[in-house]
Amino acid sequence: MKSADIHHVSGTIDPIRDIEVINTELVLADLASLQKRRDRLQKEVRAGSKSAKAENAVMEKLLPHLDAGRPAVTADLTPEEKVVGARFLFADLKTHVVLRATWRKVIL
Repeated sequence: MKSADIHHVSGTIDPIRDIEVINTELVLADLASLQKRRDRLQKEVRAGSKSAKAENAVMEKLLPHLDAGRPAVTADLTPEEKVVGARFLFADLKTHVVLRATWRKVIL
């Protein structure tokens, strides 16, 4: 679909690139969310909370993974760490639907 009234943020349409940009933005959002959560959690870790220490251990494993631009879903976590990590509600772990709009002119 081409129209002078519709503009793409990158100037051209490239579905593969566009999906990669979306995935990168999701990883960056997850990284920022995890960093904020870690900052809030440190007080509980210092107080000796067992659950906070478990969360912190998983965070310390996930932060470099996300910082490298890789989605949380690809992190090498044990089953127990995955249970703890599920509390973080990562954007890239949610179901995504990607739609492609096409425009065809029908000539009768």
